[in-house]
Amino acid sequence: VTADDVVMTVGHTGGNFPSAQATVGLHTYILVTEPLSKDKHRSVMSKPMCVYDDRFLLNYFRMLKDGRLLWGGTCSAMGISNETARTRLLADMVETFPSLAGVKADFVWGGELHIAPHLMPLIGEQKPHLWYCTGFAGHGVVPTHMGGELVASAIVNYGKDTRYRLFSDNFPMQFSFGPLRHLASQAAIVWYDLKDKFDHWRECTFMKK
Repeated sequence: VTADDVVMTVGHTGGNFPSAQATVGLHTYILVTEPLSKDKHRSVMSKPMCVYDDRFLLNYFRMLKDGRLLWGGTCSAMGISNETARTRLLADMVETFPSLAGVKADFVWGGELHIAPHLMPLIGEQKPHLWYCTGFAGHGVVPTHMGGELVASAIVNYGKDTRYRLFSDNFPMQFSFGPLRHLASQAAIVWYDLKDKFDHWRECTFMKK
């Protein structure tokens, strides 16, 4: 295969490419509950929308058309079993909605995300006509479309459309701790988890006053 331009979209599993070495992998998980009764459904939400909280290690959820609740969250750099993920996700779900105590999870699965140390997407030109567009973890699907459009436009209008440099100049590729990346990521997860718990405790304490 020959090409005038190549775009690298792989994360840390993509070998020795600089854009791959500039990201770390994080595992996150989703469960889908059994169909909820009408009362439990109403206790969660009455509108078909997706919701997420404001924690760094956030949870997100939405109701499905068949009355099930999709709940996503929990994070691990090393990876955990689906059963462990099930336990953690159900605990977070019940903490948020006590009325869902006893609800079972019919489906659980996980996947690996790629994230840069500065927590922003990596979009740029490594060298002439070799591009990178990766590290969107935590930003959702929408920014991936933006990244693709920026790189595509930069290729088609080479040397004229340099909007991608808003990312490459301000959020360049950084060292991601090499072979220690998983340990460093897990340490960061533990730190942010503790911070989220402390912030939650502080807010609850303040509200009681």
